Amino acid sequence: MGQTFLVDGGELDPESLSQREHLLLAAENFLSMLELGGPDALIEQLRSMAGGDAYEFVEAVLASGHHDVVGLQELRVLVAEPLRATSRHPLRLIPTTPPGAKSRRKKRKR
Repeated sequence: MGQTFLVDGGELDPESLSQREHLLLAAENFLSMLELGGPDALIEQLRSMAGGDAYEFVEAVLASGHHDVVGLQELRVLVAEPLRATSRHPLRLIPTTPPGAKSRRKKRKR
């Protein structure tokens, strides 16, 4: 919580933070939002911020090394796992005809 207060108070410039410090700051903010708004509110916020990369963003935050191990476990179970279950599947990038869909090729007349 210390970094959050310093940034909010203007005593610490967010531009001066390292990548790890940004992840720690994000972890603090995510844990606060999880506690105050619940997992659904946090998932909605993450999806609006990161879109299809929301799960990867949360995974980076979970690997930040934040000291609140219990809070990070709750974040993993209540937020990361539901995001993972609904995140983009890498094989969806391969263009195929979905099961049950009609083929786009014209059939030959015999």
